[in-house]
Amino acid sequence: MNTPISKKFFLTTLAIFLLGRLLLMWFIPLAEPSEARYAVMCKNMAKSGNFLEPKFIYRGEFQCFEGKPALPFQMGGLCCLIFGSTPFATRVPSFLAMCLILWGTYSIVKKHRDVHTAYTAVLLTLCSLVFYMFGGVMMTDMVLTAAIVMAIYSYIEFEHELAIRNEQLAIDASSTRSTAYCLLPTAYSLLFFFSLGVGMAAKGPVAIVMAGLPVFFFVLINNRWKNLKYHSWILGTIVFLIPCLPWYILMQMKNQDFLYYFFITENVERFLHPDKAARYGTVRDSFYGMSIIWFILANIPLIFSLPMFYRPRIKAFYNLVKGAKSYFSDSLTGMAALTVITIPAFWCLTSQSLLPYLIPTTPLLAIFLAVRFNDIGELSSPGRCLATKLFILFCAIGFTLGPAIVTVAVRDTHPNLNTEIYHKLNDLKQQEEWKQTPLYFMGAEPYSAEFYLDGQLRNHDRESMEESLNNSSDCLLVASVWNEKKLGKPINRKLLFRCQAWNVYAPEEDRDSRQ
Repeated sequence: MNTPISKKFFLTTLAIFLLGRLLLMWFIPLAEPSEARYAVMCKNMAKSGNFLEPKFIYRGEFQCFEGKPALPFQMGGLCCLIFGSTPFATRVPSFLAMCLILWGTYSIVKKHRDVHTAYTAVLLTLCSLVFYMFGGVMMTDMVLTAAIVMAIYSYIEFEHELAIRNEQLAIDASSTRSTAYCLLPTAYSLLFFFSLGVGMAAKGPVAIVMAGLPVFFFVLINNRWKNLKYHSWILGTIVFLIPCLPWYILMQMKNQDFLYYFFITENVERFLHPDKAARYGTVRDSFYGMSIIWFILANIPLIFSLPMFYRPRIKAFYNLVKGAKSYFSDSLTGMAALTVITIPAFWCLTSQSLLPYLIPTTPLLAIFLAVRFNDIGELSSPGRCLATKLFILFCAIGFTLGPAIVTVAVRDTHPNLNTEIYHKLNDLKQQEEWKQTPLYFMGAEPYSAEFYLDGQLRNHDRESMEESLNNSSDCLLVASVWNEKKLGKPINRKLLFRCQAWNVYAPEEDRDSRQ
C-alpha cells in the first residue's frame, strides 16, 4: 500500500517545522502589546524571585496582573533563570506545550489507528498557521491548549480502556482479575482531572468548559452515562486541585479582591458586560457568531484541505454524512468531531470570543481529517500522496521563511519590529553624560522597552504627544517617527541619533546646542 507519509518524510518535515520555529523564536522581536507585556512579567518573576504574582508596569505604576493565572508566567520565569532573560526564553513554554500536543496526537492516533495516520495527523496539525505561530510566542494560549487537548485525549483513552475492560470481564467474570482491568481507566481518569487542573492554573475555568463540552456531548449522544461511575471522583478531585488551588489561595491572601475580580469580572462579566472588564486594556467586542470566523482563521490553510480532498469525491462526502453515527460512537473520531463542533458553538454565545480560544480545535480537526482520509482510501492514492506531501512541505517552508522575510522587509519603518534602538539606548546610557538621565518614550512606552531597558525608564500612562513633550523636559526623549507625525511640529531639541523608525533627543536644557 502506498502511504503518503513515510517515516523519513515525517521526520524531515517535522524537523523543518520545529527547527524553523526555534529560529523564529530567536529572530522575531517581541510583539506589542500582549506578548511583550507577558514577557516582562516572566522577566520580573526571574529577577525578583517572586513567582506568586505576575507584575508589570501598567499606567505608570508597578502592579500585580490579576487577569490570568500565573502558570505560563511561572514557566517563562523559570526559563529566564535557565536560559537568561531573553525573548527566546520566555517563549520556550509555548514551544514545549506545542511539542506535548504533537506527541499526544501522535501517540493516540498511532494506538487507535496506525503509524502513518499518526504521521499525517501530526503534520496536518502543524499546517495550521495560527497553531504554528502561537507555538513560539509568549502567550498563555498554547499552555491552555495543551491542557485542554491532553484532557480530551485522556478521556478518549479512558473510554477506550473501559471498553476493553468490559470486554475482558464479559469473557472472564472472575472477580480476582477485575481490579487489574480497572487500572488503566483509573489512570486515564486521573490524568483527565490533572489536565483540567493545569488548565485552571493556566487560564481559569474556561479550560473546564472547553474540555468538558465535547465530553458531555459524547456521553449524551452515545448514552455513556453509566461509564461516569468508573471515574475516580474523589481522588480525581484532589488531583485536579493540586496544580491550581494553592496559587488561588495565596493570591487571595495577598490581594483581597482577587477571587471576585478573577472569577466574576474576568470570567463572567467580561463576556456578559464588556465595559466592566477593561482593567488591563481595551475590550475587543465583535459580534455573536464571530467564533465561526475565528475557527476558520485558526485552521488556515488546514481547513482548505477538506474541499481539496473531497471535490472529486462527492460520493465520499455522502458516505461521510451517512456514516456519521459510527464516527460519533468511536471515542477517537467522535471526540475529535465534537471538539471541532462544540468549542466554536460555545463561543458563538458571546461577542467577546478571541482567535486563540479556537486553537484547541486544530489538533482534533487534524486527527479527524487524517483518520477520515485514511478510511476512504485518499491516503493510499498516488496522486493524493503527492498532493499531501507538497501541501505539507509548502506549509513547513512557508511558515518558516514567510515571517522572517516580512520582518526584515518592514522593520526599518515599523517601530515595534526594531530592537536595535534598545541596544543603542543601552550604549548611550553607558556614557557618563547620560547615566543619570532617565529615558522617556513619547506617547506610551512599549512593553518591550520595559523588557530591555528596565530601571532606566521614567514610567508614565498613555498620553498625548504634546503632553509627552512637556513632561520629558529633563529626560532623554525617545520618539517614533509615527508619533512625531502625530505631534505635527518639529521637536525643538538636540537630536542625539536616529535609529531607523526612532529618534532620540537630548533633554530640553540642551536644545541651545542643537546641531
